[in-house]
Amino acid sequence: MAVSARDLGTAEVAYAAINEVRLLLLLLLLLLLLQVDKVQYISYIRDLPSSEKRNAELALLFRQPQQAESIYLQAGLLFRAIQLNMSLFNWERLVQTSRQGGWGLPL
Repeated sequence: MAVSARDLGTAEVAYAAINEVRLLLLLLLLLLLLQVDKVQYISYIRDLPSSEKRNAELALLFRQPQQAESIYLQAGLLFRAIQLNMSLFNWERLVQTSRQGGWGLPL
């Protein structure tokens, strides 16, 4: 209506408000998807076969990758520790961990 009445100031405010509502709805949808993703991840953790793997994955959920790696190494799960460093793109630590386990990479 504001545009048809050539009230450009009001039209600008109205369109800006519409864009804000769209942005808020998009953010709410994103937050909802993140919550669903967390629920699925927690379900995945719960179904892991060993307590060491569960504890390491919980450490990752709490953003403690060094603790997760430590848990894997103490449990003798060297391959999991290497996979973790690979997924974190932590190449230096990946090489150190593989050499520590006697899996020296030819670099």
